[in-house]
Amino acid sequence: MNTAVRALTSRSIALWELPFVITREYMMVFSLSFLVLLSAFGLIYLKDVNRRLNNQFEVMQTQNVQLHNEWTQLLLHKTALANQERVAQLAHQELNMSMPASGAVVMIDAK
Repeated sequence: MNTAVRALTSRSIALWELPFVITREYMMVFSLSFLVLLSAFGLIYLKDVNRRLNNQFEVMQTQNVQLHNEWTQLLLHKTALANQERVAQLAHQELNMSMPASGAVVMIDAK
């Protein structure tokens, strides 16, 4: 072994003993590395928010379709209940009502 190798292996060098000078280049590399890391975390966060909002949107679309179908059914039911023939039939069956004779109807003029 030569002398240089023996000198390096015989003494362990601590990190704080190494000469470290903070130069402009080191600061730029550190700053840019930090900004890249920050950008990566921001991208991860935005992707997560986007995924959650898309899931919520799909759930709300499904709910909208269900509510629209229910509204259509209720509108159909309302139309069936408001049919004049059905009203006359229910009045005759359940309340024993009947249409008055044509001579029994009296017309009053509203002034």
